[in-house]
Amino acid sequence: MQQTHFAEEISTLLDMPLEEAFSVEEQEELYAIAYQCYGSGNYSDAAQFFTKLILCNPFSEKSWRGLASSKQMQHEYLAAIHAWSSSALLEAKDPLPHFHAAECLFSLNEKEDALKALLAAESLLAPNEADNAIRNKITILKQVHSNGQ
Repeated sequence: MQQTHFAEEISTLLDMPLEEAFSVEEQEELYAIAYQCYGSGNYSDAAQFFTKLILCNPFSEKSWRGLASSKQMQHEYLAAIHAWSSSALLEAKDPLPHFHAAECLFSLNEKEDALKALLAAESLLAPNEADNAIRNKITILKQVHSNGQ
């Protein structure tokens, strides 16, 4: 029964005209639901909510990141790359959008562009412990996709 109410609430929010979704409270509610959908593996609904949020506020980096992640999880790599690019523009010092774009590019067999994205990610890494995890992932991706493979 609670599932039905939740499904109705989601349907209502997805059908809401954009001009009704501009309040900060409504955007926060939409984001929470999008995040919940993503966390439960419902990437299609998550992508719809993140898209709605982007249409309400195109400068919300976390919404672009959510859309990019949702599209990547659905294997919609080209759409994910576009969203990761927007995320990178809005958060210029974050290496993660470049790293995830590289993952998508490798999935599309765009090795040269993927390696460029990894170089961009590397250039944004700080020489500290916090960035070691992403540094190690970059090294692994480069090794997996080296010329010998």
